[in-house]
Amino acid sequence: MNEAARRRLKNRPPKPVAGWFFAVAAVCGVVARVIHLSNGPQLVAEILIVIAVALAAVSLVLKLRNWLKSRAGK
Repeated sequence: MNEAARRRLKNRPPKPVAGWFFAVAAVCGVVARVIHLSNGPQLVAEILIVIAVALAAVSLVLKLRNWLKSRAGK
C-alpha cells in the first residue's frame, strides 16, 4: 500500500452527521410552529422548540469541531 492510500485510511473524511442534526432540528422547529399556529397542545410545541434548539446547538458544535480539525492540519 502506498503512502497516499495510508494517509486516506488514517484521515477519513468527516461524516455529514452535523447536517443530519440540523435537518432534524429544522423539522422539529417547523412541526412546533405548525402546532403553535393551529392552537394545538402548547406544551408539545414548547418541548419540540427546546429539542430543535438543542439539536441546532449540537450541529453547530460538530461543524465547528470539524472546521477546527481541518484548519489544524494547515
